[in-house]
Amino acid sequence: MAIVWPCAARPMLADTNKWGNFELCEVSPNGDLFRITNDKRYDSFWPRLSPLRTHILFVRTPTGTHDEDFSLAEIWLCRVDGSNPIKVVDTAAYGWTLIGHPEWAPDQSRFAVTVGVPPGVRTEIVSLSFSSSPIIVTARGGLNIDPAWSLDGKYIYFAGCPNPASCTVNDLSIMRADAATGFLTPPEPVANSPLADYDPMPNPDGSTIAWLSQHELPSVDFPAGLWHVRVGSGGAGRIVTPLDEPAI
Repeated sequence: MAIVWPCAARPMLADTNKWGNFELCEVSPNGDLFRITNDKRYDSFWPRLSPLRTHILFVRTPTGTHDEDFSLAEIWLCRVDGSNPIKVVDTAAYGWTLIGHPEWAPDQSRFAVTVGVPPGVRTEIVSLSFSSSPIIVTARGGLNIDPAWSLDGKYIYFAGCPNPASCTVNDLSIMRADAATGFLTPPEPVANSPLADYDPMPNPDGSTIAWLSQHELPSVDFPAGLWHVRVGSGGAGRIVTPLDEPAI
């Protein structure tokens, strides 16, 4: 589950197991699926179209794994038609324990990912280019996941714990870090709900940010819990429009 702002100039990309394993596809306005990738060795998912609409970043795991084990994940790149697929990075390259959630920088020069950093249960946001070593943006400990770039490329929004030393998934809040220095800007969370906040996504003009907010834990009636989609201003944390999952 993730938030994607609509944009008329961009095709809608998804992944599907229509052809057996999971492959990337383009979804037409009437719901037709057009296959992009084709490799039975992998489940391919989380497609991210580049800002210039020339390439797609995506995640691959062994067939049958999909998004259930990111310790086996690899980040791949292909042209927008699926041709020339190449592996960009995997967990083994830098001693990471997991990798996932790639997101393009607005100028297409870099991308951000969530990685697992040993020892212990620790995830950080890393910025990579295609020609230089990775930069650990957060380097703060605890859980730091779900990166998303601001429109100007100066900041990376992410879900992290205000207190990294005492951090569980229920403590996740939407935060913002300087993409170059890692400093939190502002120091307080952009959004902090009673339960977890995930998947920040600035809108195309950069004026607001949407995110997923859990408001009830999983139960027998709602195995995934209950969620809001919230929209607020990027710096003030003021919630403008809550959307309640039961009403959707």
